[in-house]
Amino acid sequence: MTNTVRIKVIGLGRDGGSYISKMLNCNIEGVEFIHIDADSNYLYESAVPIKLLIGANVTPSLGSGNPDINKQAAEESFQEIYEVLQGADIVILMYRLSCAVSSGAGPIIAKAAQSVGAVTIGIMSSNVGIEGRMDSGTAYYGLNALRNSAGTFIIFPSYKMADQFKGDKIFSHIHKCTCDILCNALNTLINIIISGDDSHIKYSDLKSLISNGGFASMGLGRYDYRDKGGFAAVGNATRIAMFSPFLEIPLYRSRSVISIVSSSSEVSKGEINRVTDLISQVKGSTSDILCGSTINNEMGENTIEVMLIAL
Repeated sequence: MTNTVRIKVIGLGRDGGSYISKMLNCNIEGVEFIHIDADSNYLYESAVPIKLLIGANVTPSLGSGNPDINKQAAEESFQEIYEVLQGADIVILMYRLSCAVSSGAGPIIAKAAQSVGAVTIGIMSSNVGIEGRMDSGTAYYGLNALRNSAGTFIIFPSYKMADQFKGDKIFSHIHKCTCDILCNALNTLINIIISGDDSHIKYSDLKSLISNGGFASMGLGRYDYRDKGGFAAVGNATRIAMFSPFLEIPLYRSRSVISIVSSSSEVSKGEINRVTDLISQVKGSTSDILCGSTINNEMGENTIEVMLIAL
């Protein structure tokens, strides 16, 4: 199927650049990957082919630990950001909230995306709780600056993985796992958008929900089965996602829910309805629940995954 939705994925800051670098080998038609940073050193090291240095006169070319300075850097380069985003129907921003470059420049890039007429989706990691006071303050700065931005901003609480690791390399372990999880989520989201009606979700319905979704939360559930697939497998994967520690917006408090079922083979309409039924039991209604499916050829033959986005 030919993709008619033009998607631009922006990796902002050092971490954002590393998040999208993993996606470069996917060769997804109609998707453009761009690394934006105020630090020229990180852009030089980046494998992303399209790069944009912002705020050369403000920083200069070295970034800043002050998000306000990086906000000024993005404002200085607003026209260049606008031009690189032109033609996009959807702009997906990926970054770490406690990165000063990202928290300062992210809301300005979201504003530029709105100016070109694109829908904005943010996928952002948060280490608030295990980082120092300065980094946590930077993250809160970025969150507050996004409150008036149009779009949907998915906050992934990566700090909740801290208990799984020990030793002095805890942050590198968290970064690697976060990178894998967010790239999987990005791949799933892109696939559901470009699959069109084949995904059981209409793009117009999806666009309506995410255009002004505000802050959102994400839960993932993966289930490996040997004997019982079908309804039993998709039901178990859905329950794991619903009670994921990363899903910080409980379904019963959510306004809307987007659920995506991924498998190496086609998912039946009945299985999709099963996911909707389970969500509606917790949410309390069937209104504003979108459920679709996508084929992931990299998944095992007896594996099914459910991703929930609660808005």
